[in-house]
Amino acid sequence: MLEIQKEGTLVVSSQDIYRLRKQIESVDEEVLHLLERRADLAKKIGEVKGDASVYDPSREMEVIERLCNLTDELDPKFVSLLFREVISFCRAVQGPIKAACMGPEGSFSHEAIVSFLGRFVDVVFVENPAEVFDHVSKEKAGIGVVPVENTTEGTVYSTLDAFATAEQSISVIGEGQLPIRLALASEEKTMADIEEVYSHPQPFGQCRNWLHKTCPGHGKYLHQARATPQRSQRRKRKAPPSAEGSRQSLTGLIF
Repeated sequence: MLEIQKEGTLVVSSQDIYRLRKQIESVDEEVLHLLERRADLAKKIGEVKGDASVYDPSREMEVIERLCNLTDELDPKFVSLLFREVISFCRAVQGPIKAACMGPEGSFSHEAIVSFLGRFVDVVFVENPAEVFDHVSKEKAGIGVVPVENTTEGTVYSTLDAFATAEQSISVIGEGQLPIRLALASEEKTMADIEEVYSHPQPFGQCRNWLHKTCPGHGKYLHQARATPQRSQRRKRKAPPSAEGSRQSLTGLIF
C-alpha cells in the first residue's frame, strides 16, 4: 500500500518521490567523484608549477565566465558562486594561500577575500593598509587585499600612501568591486532607546544624513574596524555598532 498526501489539487506518491530522490543521490555521487577528479588534476598542475604562484586571477575568471556561458538552465550567479568555491578548494590543494587584510573577521576586507578568493584561504587580520603591504613584503602573506575607494567617501588615501612607499616588487594582480550594505545593530527594540552609536569612521561618513535624521541625539564613538560589542570594552548596552554584511552573522545581534 502506498502512502500519499494531498497538497492542494496535487496528489504525490511517496514511491515517486523515493525514486526521484534515489536518482538525485546517484547524480550527487557522480558530482562528488568528478570533484575528486578535478582536485586530483589541480594537484598535478600544482606539481608542474613548482614554486610558481598558485593564484592566477585571470585564469580563474576565464574558467568561471566560460562555464556561465555554457549553460542556459542555471543562473550565472549560482554557477559563479559554486565554481568560485570549487576553484578555491582546488587552489588550496595545489598549495596553501595566506591572504592579509584589515580585520577583524567579518570586515568588508574579509568579505572581499571570500568574494574574490573563496573560503579556502588562510586569512591574516591586521590593523591598516600599511600592515597589509608589510605582510606581503615580508612574505608573511602571499596576497594582500586593501580598499581603494568607495562611492561616497572617495579614495582611501591610507592605501595609496602604503602602496607608494611599498617595495617595488609588490604589484597589483587584480581588482574587484564589493557592494557595501550597512546596518545599525542593537539589542534594543526601538530606535528611541539608542543613546550612542559606535562605528569605524567610514560608515559614519557614508550614513551621516540617515543617522542625523534617525538618531539626532546619539553620541559618536569612532573605533577602527573593531566596532562590535564583543570587542569594545567602552560600549554601553544602549550603544549599537554600525554592522556590515557578513559580520551580522558573527555578532549574534538583532537587526
